[in-house]
Amino acid sequence: MEVETETMVEKREIINNVMCLLTDLDGTPLGSPMYLPQNAGPQHLNQIVNKLQNNEEKLPYAFYISDEELIAPLE
Repeated sequence: MEVETETMVEKREIINNVMCLLTDLDGTPLGSPMYLPQNAGPQHLNQIVNKLQNNEEKLPYAFYISDEELIAPLE
């Protein structure tokens, strides 16, 4: 019989997903709604938008949720 000690037990972090619909300033969707990990932040969202927009030069974007700028992960 094996006994697990605290050092043997792997710590697992549960990361939930958030459904998001990215839009431009006029409210036009930049694609379909998608599930994003709750730990995704503005840098990750910038990568997604640049890819959706087929931007050759990576442009910076700001993200807002209910008129509040997103400066931390979605969680």
